[in-house]
Amino acid sequence: MVMNTTGDHTGSAALSSDEASDFVRSRISAKMAAYDDYAFTDRQARAMNIFFDLAQEFDNVMQIHILSVMVLDMLFGYEAGLYLRDDSGHLLPAASGFDIGNPEIGEVRNELWSAGGFCFAPVHGKSDGQTEHGGEELLGLLILKERQCFPEHEQLFLQKYANRLGFCLHNKLMAAHNAGHLLFLRKLSKDIGHNIINPNMRLKRQLNIFQAHLSRLDDRLETLSGKSGEGIFQEIRALCKTMGEQFAAITAGFNNSSLFMESLMRQSHFELGRFVLRISRLDVGQTIVVPQFERYRYLFDERGVDTDGGRPVLPDDPCFAEVDHGLISQVLANLLSNAAKYSVPAPDDGRRRVRCSLERAGDKVKVVVFSSGPHIPPEEAARLFDDDFRASNAAGRYGTGHGLFFVREIMETHKGAAGYEPAPGGNNFYFMLPLARQE
Repeated sequence: MVMNTTGDHTGSAALSSDEASDFVRSRISAKMAAYDDYAFTDRQARAMNIFFDLAQEFDNVMQIHILSVMVLDMLFGYEAGLYLRDDSGHLLPAASGFDIGNPEIGEVRNELWSAGGFCFAPVHGKSDGQTEHGGEELLGLLILKERQCFPEHEQLFLQKYANRLGFCLHNKLMAAHNAGHLLFLRKLSKDIGHNIINPNMRLKRQLNIFQAHLSRLDDRLETLSGKSGEGIFQEIRALCKTMGEQFAAITAGFNNSSLFMESLMRQSHFELGRFVLRISRLDVGQTIVVPQFERYRYLFDERGVDTDGGRPVLPDDPCFAEVDHGLISQVLANLLSNAAKYSVPAPDDGRRRVRCSLERAGDKVKVVVFSSGPHIPPEEAARLFDDDFRASNAAGRYGTGHGLFFVREIMETHKGAAGYEPAPGGNNFYFMLPLARQE
């Protein structure tokens, strides 16, 4: 049965050992009295025990669905089916011992009821919220064909059996949810390292350069003190220009890190164990592609990478999509970072090349990042977006193998797609998003 464990007695930190012992003793006594009142037959008690023992043994929740109806069939000859609620609240068949037809469920009740030649036993699980059924939520229905009306004592057994089923399903669902939540948090920690900590290290490097420029300017001003010289003035003007550019780069880096931090550190991610999107209608080219490409342009220049004029290729008309600004920006940042890291000189002229373009592809907007180099072998290309996988061209280079997995995960959350395709002279990595409808 589903026990309400949300009362004052369950706060073990607030109970002394004697208080805990008294509470457990009282619950055992209450259960003994309850089972005396139930007066289950040996076969009914055996059915309860068999179901409970095997439900703990089975890890696959589908096996538990089948177990719930098969015990009723094998021990009592009941024709039964299990119907469970989906995310939208609809009751759908999960397991059936027989073809029980299409029972007309009608209004769902909190206690067992009969209608239309069927017996319906509600299956409840515990809920954090206060629902109409004493703090429990409806998981589904155990539905049995009535060859004849079930006697009152059998109805009691069926309801208690459904309660035990609900208890087991609730625990299995909570265990799966908790495992998924922990897995998400582990992946999120990788995302934070990849998309926030590493860029902040680059930001620190820019700050060090800026500090060096300040020190040099201070030296020039000290030299200039009491003297005159056009050469020194020219040098100071050049330094001021360089520092202005550096300050703009630092500001852009800070704004970008703030955007990434906000999108990865939302409280809703941690509470729900999945990415929770904040959707807005954006011009993908001007709001995402241009700022991210500009952010990486200094890195391309520093590494001698040809970027076709230092700007992305965009269509004449803007392409709007409904996206999470921060998360999609990180998707493109991951692809650009990989392009800077893994592009190699082209065999024809020995130049490293990176290109970024945006185009319409039917009812999708497609963003492509090209990098020069040999094609990725097909057997590796099939695994590029798997977590922790690194292709052979990544050997000897720093990386976690998580960046492309993050790309795939965010695109799936947006109902988009990400992929790889070989291209003349190199490789294309891309992502596609549904175009927003015209306003």
